[in-house]
Amino acid sequence: MAVVMRMALTSVILAALAAPALAQEAPKPEQLQKLYDDAMEQLKRAQNRNNELANDNAKLQKALVEARQRIDQLSDDADQFAERSYQLRQWRSAWNQFINQYPGLKWRWQAFMQSQALDAAAAPAFLGDNWPFDALK
Repeated sequence: MAVVMRMALTSVILAALAAPALAQEAPKPEQLQKLYDDAMEQLKRAQNRNNELANDNAKLQKALVEARQRIDQLSDDADQFAERSYQLRQWRSAWNQFINQYPGLKWRWQAFMQSQALDAAAAPAFLGDNWPFDALK
């Protein structure tokens, strides 16, 4: 009994849904042409956008490759600087050990380091204050 009721109910629903579809008239050729043209225009826009995205993707891939190469170069530079820094620290440590063995030399070294002999901003007295430009006069 329940199966018969379901079948009857399903038939009524299908008939109700099919009735409006049968009542509609067929679309006119102008309407079909307009729908076709709209669909083609949307397809063209989608293809153009797809091409733009592909070009952007290619540019970004190229930039990514360049960035990775730059990172590799900077990494190599950092490794070289780290190696050089390590060598300089080793040299400085050896120098400190050496200079600590000779107190007289250490005192003279400290006096030399504190003197104005290493002052790059101070020009020798015979050159004058405007030395490079004095030669032009």
